[in-house]
Amino acid sequence: MSSKAFIWPKEITADRKTLPDGSASYHLIHSDIIDLGRLLLTPVVGGGSMLTCEVFSVGTAAEIARRRAVIEPLGIKLSAILGGHA
Repeated sequence: MSSKAFIWPKEITADRKTLPDGSASYHLIHSDIIDLGRLLLTPVVGGGSMLTCEVFSVGTAAEIARRRAVIEPLGIKLSAILGGHA
């Protein structure tokens, strides 16, 4: 795993919650778009974790695509850092 820290972009806030199964849920809010969705880190047997990216899917197709265009690169960047590839 990489020791590089993940820093959220300044226009995004992340509300972190630990779920009953030990997963870490990050509800992402954008200063303009508002609800983006969430990134979910779920522990897996044998160590490590699985990263799931969930896009808030309410609204028009264009609104959903805009959210996805913001949240997807964050998930990819976070995955690379967690996997030691950043």
